[in-house]
Amino acid sequence: MIHCIRCEKDAEAIIAMPHGGALGETLKAKVCGLCWAEWNKESVKIINEHRLNLSDPSARAFLSTQMKIFLKLAPPAPLSIALS
Repeated sequence: MIHCIRCEKDAEAIIAMPHGGALGETLKAKVCGLCWAEWNKESVKIINEHRLNLSDPSARAFLSTQMKIFLKLAPPAPLSIALS
């Protein structure tokens, strides 16, 4: 059992290692399996909507940033609003 930082509930941890390295350890320690499953569905939408080519390092970096924001591992990007 872990306390998930996204849903803020005590829940079962992610079963399999979701990523390698330190990020994978952080995900396993701080994100529940249900939120991870939600991210997997959301990531498909992001890949399709933004037409990401995951062989491109900048596309992978973008998806990684979106994952961290979705799972509350990073703050959301500030909105830039043009005022006229």
